[in-house]
Amino acid sequence: MKIKLRGGTEYLIDQAEQARLKELYPRVDVIQELRNMSAWCEANPSRRKTARGVNRFIVSWLNRSTENPRPKGQFAASHKPFEREVPKPRNKEAAKAGIAALKEAMKR
Repeated sequence: MKIKLRGGTEYLIDQAEQARLKELYPRVDVIQELRNMSAWCEANPSRRKTARGVNRFIVSWLNRSTENPRPKGQFAASHKPFEREVPKPRNKEAAKAGIAALKEAMKR
């Protein structure tokens, strides 16, 4: 697994480091979170980390994931399932008054 750093270099996270992180964060899908980190760094080149700061970035990310864990193997959506929006009842008099006011303003 690799995370792109500033300057175009990459930080390699080998199997031993992945195993250590899995041990430290048992409630987190560490491999998926590492993929998410890698994708984030790819998508945000101006905010990529330095070689000196990448370890702090990884630990901070995983700590946040521990506080708000995502179920393993599920889509990590933060929104509610789709619910059809119910339209509000219309006030016909208010709508007519609004249209009349617009027409009057356009005459001026």
